[in-house]
Amino acid sequence: MLIRTSHFVVLEAVAPDGTVSVNDPGRGRYRQSGADFLTEFSGVALTFTGGAPARGGRARLPWVSICRAWLAPARRSVALAALLGLLGGTLLAAEALVLGRVAAGVATGHRVDGPALVAALAIAAAATAVGFGQRRLLTSTLAGVSAVRVRGLLERILTLPTWFTLRRPVSALLSQVRFAETAAVLLAHRVVPLVSGTAFLLPVTVVLYVLSPALALTAVIGVAAAGVLRATGDRRSAAPRRLLVNEVTRRNATAHAALSRMAAMHAAGSDSDLFAELTGLQGRDLHARDQAAARARPWQAAAAATETAMVAAACVLAAETAVAGSAAIGHAVGALVTLAPFAVTARTVVDTLQELPEFVGRIAVLDEVAEAVPEPRYQRHARADRPAPKLQGRLEVADLAFGYAPNRPPLLDGLDVTLAPGERIVLLGAAGSGTSTLLRLLVGALQPSRGRILLDGTPIQDLPREVLLGSVGYVPQTPCLYPASVADNVTLFDDAIDAAQVVRALRDACLDEVVARRGGPSVAQVAPGGRNFGGGERQRMALARALVREPSILLLDEPVSAVDPSLAARLDAMLRRRGVTVVVATQRAEMIGPADRVLRLENRRLTPSTPVDAGAVKAVLR
Repeated sequence: MLIRTSHFVVLEAVAPDGTVSVNDPGRGRYRQSGADFLTEFSGVALTFTGGAPARGGRARLPWVSICRAWLAPARRSVALAALLGLLGGTLLAAEALVLGRVAAGVATGHRVDGPALVAALAIAAAATAVGFGQRRLLTSTLAGVSAVRVRGLLERILTLPTWFTLRRPVSALLSQVRFAETAAVLLAHRVVPLVSGTAFLLPVTVVLYVLSPALALTAVIGVAAAGVLRATGDRRSAAPRRLLVNEVTRRNATAHAALSRMAAMHAAGSDSDLFAELTGLQGRDLHARDQAAARARPWQAAAAATETAMVAAACVLAAETAVAGSAAIGHAVGALVTLAPFAVTARTVVDTLQELPEFVGRIAVLDEVAEAVPEPRYQRHARADRPAPKLQGRLEVADLAFGYAPNRPPLLDGLDVTLAPGERIVLLGAAGSGTSTLLRLLVGALQPSRGRILLDGTPIQDLPREVLLGSVGYVPQTPCLYPASVADNVTLFDDAIDAAQVVRALRDACLDEVVARRGGPSVAQVAPGGRNFGGGERQRMALARALVREPSILLLDEPVSAVDPSLAARLDAMLRRRGVTVVVATQRAEMIGPADRVLRLENRRLTPSTPVDAGAVKAVLR
């Protein structure tokens, strides 16, 4: 069922009194009155018919395989965590036996067994060292798993077709990358202690049972019962907690949007409306918190009472055991030594086993990236170990068509144009006409829905990536700069490009003096987003990046829109001296020469035009 025109939910049942049961992927299961549901229902519903009966089979634990896959890079660390846990449990068991022996000796009137006491202290020191090693291991595992997972996700996204990223907001992809980092850390933070704790419990449980079977049974029953009660509380509060996540997300999104448009809100006098909206969202947030806590509180209290009763029962059993004689006193002391670590570790293991499947289920949000079919040519890495042949610069476009949505009219349709090596064309078009899209098609970032793009007579999709990288330079309308040195931003971290090439590219982009004043290409640093450079300087740095590989074809999208006219004229003269094939989309008359072929993109088609002055350009773009 489609509600609020943008969100699908599952309508599971309708009660006789009209109450509906809804399963919302964002909120979980909840119930509401039929009248409230009808106010949200858009009238659109999808129905399904049954197919062939499902084949029965053995129940599986998919979350186990997901954990194994996510932690595969750290399987040695996980195995080491198990060994350390086993060692820690063995040391605790040994300490319990030694202290029990000391206590039994004291109970019979003997002096304290000095060697046994020293052995107990040594065992305690070794156990402390093992615990320190476990913490160090967990820290290194968290960092390693996080780095590997984020890198893997980014590499996967870079191999996907362009339409995959075009149909999703950049913020959504960024949130997936951040979630992958967080999920990897949290998953390792659960799995490593789970494996270590399980291994720790093996020797401890055996020794506890040997020393006092009744006390061991009491401890196991108490921990299991408390775990069941906490799990019940978590299930009862699951729906309010999901609602809480949604409310917090809405509140933060509203606050972020308001802060980003604060000046406009002041000018419109809508401050009071914003505060009223935030107050309402904060109220719903607090209500969801209270509801979740109220549903979980009785069960948590019952779990705490169960654990207290377990400790009390263990003390009673130990006291009754001690009455039997000196040997029994030693057993009781040894059992009590192991009881507290057993209870704490067992609680961690039980709680992790209960919450891990739900947490792993949230990782399914990344499935769309993992299951998307990659673009074969993006999977082929460019070979940097061998020189790639340069294209001559002939560019042909035949019957080219493209649209961002298959159910809408195409943005470009039936484009035909041919450029000889060294020829230059200027694309003119109003905002939204498709000039930027055409350049992205020519560079191979988008795939046409019809037609062909040929470079030196070869379809662009058949050219090796190293040929495209070395022969085609592209300057987007909005440059992307990285927090690194100017040299790294120009070369994109390619060590095969030497310093002389960087210097020449910066000189041709009229940026050499600016960079020299900051210490040179290798010293001058670029802040995140290039905020320590002006708009025109960022454009010229992107131009230097395109020029550094000495391309034979240049595709420029508004390359000097933030540059003053005199500097734009110098840049244009430099580009002409290079004698390469140039396709430039611009609204600056300084970039148009008398010999340029000017094409106007309008109504999805290219038509010849010949404006050469600012007035004519404005007339074309009007």
